[in-house]
Amino acid sequence: MQNDIMKAWGSDNGKPWSYTDGAGNAYNVKFDVSVSLYDGKAQSDPFIIPESWDPTNRDNFIEVGASLKEVGRSFVQGGDEGEWRGTGRNGMSLSQDNPAPHEFGHLMGLGDRYTDSKGVNPGWKGNIMGESGTGKVEKEILME
Repeated sequence: MQNDIMKAWGSDNGKPWSYTDGAGNAYNVKFDVSVSLYDGKAQSDPFIIPESWDPTNRDNFIEVGASLKEVGRSFVQGGDEGEWRGTGRNGMSLSQDNPAPHEFGHLMGLGDRYTDSKGVNPGWKGNIMGESGTGKVEKEILME
């Protein structure tokens, strides 16, 4: 999951993301994402992670389900917690259909740019937040 997040969000064609604000100040944006098991080991029950219940804790806590039956649909709630599927859909491997890059966008505060009933919102076709399985990161979404 870490590799897929960094592959999607890590750079703009191999160069750091750059942004210039309205006042002419230039910024380089670099993502350095670390995904790890809690306390170095898998937890069979997320309720035993006391930090996840602390509202002042700024860490992200994601439960990864072993099958689609366990999770169904990946999600982020409260800005820093969620449940992600640990397998691909429709016969694809996780590397072909990983929810992590899209869900990482939610961890940064970005919203979905699609609806289940109407599909991708106008102007968001090809964007990772509009098409989670096939969309790409466009630096413009970082400036929302």
